[in-house]
Amino acid sequence: MESSASAASASGASIAQFERAGNAGITISTADSGESTLFFGDTASSTVGRVQYDHSDNSLGFWSNSSERARIDSSGRLGIGTTSPNFPLEVVGSTASTIVGVTATTGAASFKASNAGQTFYVGVDNSANSFLGGGAYSAHLWASGAYPMVFSTNATERVRIDSNGVVTIKNGAVAEIDTLTSAATVTPDFAASCNFTLTLDQNLTIANPSNLTAGQTGSIFLIQDGTGNRTAAWGSYWDFAGGTVPTLTTTASAVDRIDYIVRSSTSIHAVATFNYS
Repeated sequence: MESSASAASASGASIAQFERAGNAGITISTADSGESTLFFGDTASSTVGRVQYDHSDNSLGFWSNSSERARIDSSGRLGIGTTSPNFPLEVVGSTASTIVGVTATTGAASFKASNAGQTFYVGVDNSANSFLGGGAYSAHLWASGAYPMVFSTNATERVRIDSNGVVTIKNGAVAEIDTLTSAATVTPDFAASCNFTLTLDQNLTIANPSNLTAGQTGSIFLIQDGTGNRTAAWGSYWDFAGGTVPTLTTTASAVDRIDYIVRSSTSIHAVATFNYS
């Protein structure tokens, strides 16, 4: 042998040291169906950790706390939390709420998938907004190629965004209707919803909404209570055709509807239709 072994000094951490001028290695040989194992033990267990090669299926296992935690199979697939990986990397968790995490401090953090057609990222941008764009720390589904992005549930396509940004929704979009609380002054929050319902139990003012975004559209259903004869005034942002504020149907339980589109941060174009049955 062209190698040497020596015991470590009393103060050293190693029990044995192997040296050779060129390449060096340690071989653990067994039968074709056997297991070659390197154990890591302590006073409580002599096998609490191990690296084990199973010659029967040519897999390499990694153990900690007396349980196998990861395995590389004969095809080079790495399984974490599984002994039978189906993909180049498969992570399986039974109790943890987060299975795989990518963490950065102020830098970008993302998962990347790519092929000859395009590159796709799922992640967050950095503090300087220099990775994917869209704003500091913005979250992204980002694709580089001129191909559609498809969202499916129950093995069926539901939403498609083509390479020009055109969005197709297969089954239609549903916007919730939030309930406004009647008061002398009612201020809708356009960040909370696009559609609202309000039962009038007094004469009131529908004030300028908060959180306006140009292009937002929606409806407000105005319902007279069981007494009726309730009126509504409007904030200065509400612009009706001809500058005329609508006169609501005052019959008890009558339903009127205000449809609107936000033109700017201080202008809402609105149309009223009345007395729905």
